[in-house]
Amino acid sequence: MRAIAVRTRTRTAMLLVLVPLALVIPSYYSPLYNHNNGSNNFNEQLTNVHRSHLPPPNNVRAQVKYLTVEHDLSEAYSGSWWTSISSFLRYEVVEVVSPSQEGASFELFNANIDKVRMTKDWLDLSVEHMSKWWKIVEGNVPALNRVIHILRKYTTSRRIVHHDGKDVTQKTLVVIAYSPYDKAQLTKWSLAATIASHISVGMGRIVVSGRLPEEEELVLEAFDIVKKQFQVNSPTELSFCLAMNEATNDAGTHFNIPKSALKKLRRVLLGNATTEAEGIDCWLGETSNKIHKATKANIVESKWKYIFFTEQDILLATRPSSLVAMGAALDQGYVLAPHRLQPIPHGSDFKGLEVANDTACIIPAAGPFEHVYDVDSNKMSCCDAGRFKPMTIFEPYDNFWWQSGFSKASPDDYVTAHKHLLLYPLIRLTNGTNVVFVGSEHGKLCHPHFGAGVC
Repeated sequence: MRAIAVRTRTRTAMLLVLVPLALVIPSYYSPLYNHNNGSNNFNEQLTNVHRSHLPPPNNVRAQVKYLTVEHDLSEAYSGSWWTSISSFLRYEVVEVVSPSQEGASFELFNANIDKVRMTKDWLDLSVEHMSKWWKIVEGNVPALNRVIHILRKYTTSRRIVHHDGKDVTQKTLVVIAYSPYDKAQLTKWSLAATIASHISVGMGRIVVSGRLPEEEELVLEAFDIVKKQFQVNSPTELSFCLAMNEATNDAGTHFNIPKSALKKLRRVLLGNATTEAEGIDCWLGETSNKIHKATKANIVESKWKYIFFTEQDILLATRPSSLVAMGAALDQGYVLAPHRLQPIPHGSDFKGLEVANDTACIIPAAGPFEHVYDVDSNKMSCCDAGRFKPMTIFEPYDNFWWQSGFSKASPDDYVTAHKHLLLYPLIRLTNGTNVVFVGSEHGKLCHPHFGAGVC
């Protein structure tokens, strides 16, 4: 039970902070909507939110509903997207060298501005973005080892999921922009986990695109891990291909790997690769090269219809039963932007380690942060809560809002320090990494419900 009462002085401090909130927050808002509680009193809702039960199961047939994001494209940013090749080829400004790695998403969105969509149910299409999470604790060796253990456990627990949307996933070319970290084991297992998340739903081909030839060695080790995990059951093709090796002339970002990878892919698709060896064969596969030679078309024809772009620390989380519907959206020219789930270091994920009690980098699994909702995407939904972002009530906050409390927290008063998090349900995806996340990186949140497709 996620009760607000912890220590007397902590509770008193929190009451002083929270009393005026009823004047600021819409009266209908509640972090977890409880169908059994019709109260519109915000203070009562806040008191009961950590005691509330999920709504009863709903057997409504799952369907995919979408949110438009033209009002704020930043909410669609996750470092990944899924679209058709024709929609990708509208991304002409990828040819312009720039230092902004986020441009690999925003520029594509702007090229398809009226077609960018996110799912209303976050579990239909989301990603677990891991690197910001582990960077908070990686200085502690036992904690870093726990992170690698979690990534290893995730990877070695993946299985091929059989679903009706295989025509969509098997025709998808996944491009992973790759830039190794200083720590080789972390790099290898993060990449392996990312690859495994795509293989498990049957993506047709995965291209890991790096800048230097010597980067291939560690990538091949990650390939060996997933090949051993999935053995002969996986039809997914794996390849390491070089991106464009162009300097940005920017002191902060010397090389923009995401854009460089997409620039190279675009040239391959348009038949403008410098050599055949580093072009069609590597990126699209030998079968695609044979198709191209037979048709002699200007745009390289291949068996791939869709492109899923991502990075090496971003794990795909999707509901297999929704893939057919999302494929239909891709065929209509939409760009699907996954929700970027924000994992946060939580005591329950570092149980048994001394660092679990270090409030400078871990949220204690106690008081209002004790209860975590276990969410299974095959049986549940997590419905988008709209544009209201609870963390905005507690300004000022750091650039990464969910980290704001770590520099202020102490064992005696961690609740006030992390007040930005109080209105967000803590959730773990039981068919994902199982680490605790708190809303999205952009401060949005979703409400867990029983029943798939009830949003």
